[in-house]
Amino acid sequence: MTSSLDPSELAGAPAATVFSGTAPDAMSLFPADQQVLSDEALTSILNGQLQLPPTLRLAVVTVGQTPNFTGFAPEFAETSRAIDSSFLGALRSSERVEYAQYLPGMLRPQRITVPDLRESAARYRADMLLIISTQTREYRNDRLLGKDRVRAFSDVEVVLVDVRSGTVPFSTNTSEDFLAVKAGDDLNFQDTIARANQTAIGNAWIRVATETAEYLNSVDAVAPPVATAPVQE
Repeated sequence: MTSSLDPSELAGAPAATVFSGTAPDAMSLFPADQQVLSDEALTSILNGQLQLPPTLRLAVVTVGQTPNFTGFAPEFAETSRAIDSSFLGALRSSERVEYAQYLPGMLRPQRITVPDLRESAARYRADMLLIISTQTREYRNDRLLGKDRVRAFSDVEVVLVDVRSGTVPFSTNTSEDFLAVKAGDDLNFQDTIARANQTAIGNAWIRVATETAEYLNSVDAVAPPVATAPVQE
């Protein structure tokens, strides 16, 4: 499922719910809400239109499982590097993306919150922050799948954050599964399970990266102001 912020879709929608005799339009009925987000800021966020520069610098942060399975055979490390290359390559396929890199570990905040990640992305001078969350699970049933077989499932969600405004113009999620059979070079069945998980994660990551690149290509670019020389009199 993919969602994106399209102001044109809001055309004709009511600006606010009217509670006759209780509160003016666009004002929260709960005073405690002001401690989290003021009515003025909320109105500005909802009425604003996101404008992206022609070229973007993209930082990526991972949350949860990654395709990097340490402690297994060297082939797992090679596969992990291949997945990273394909994932970042899919993001870079967008004509808008100047570069796409993982946020350096030294800049990764201790608290994984949007405000803290946004600050780290700003220090990295990234225009956009892509947060990717991954969860995996595996299913074994010798009667249904067969002996020495395992099916892994990977659920991946990404959120694209505009670093300047802090808003989220795009998000998407996907699920991928992969059936692995114990191979002769697997040291044990744990290797088979890890291989199934790694492949499912890689396929899901590449899919969400491709959808993100397609979204960035679809957004109208806002050209930066052109500097002009002062007129000499």
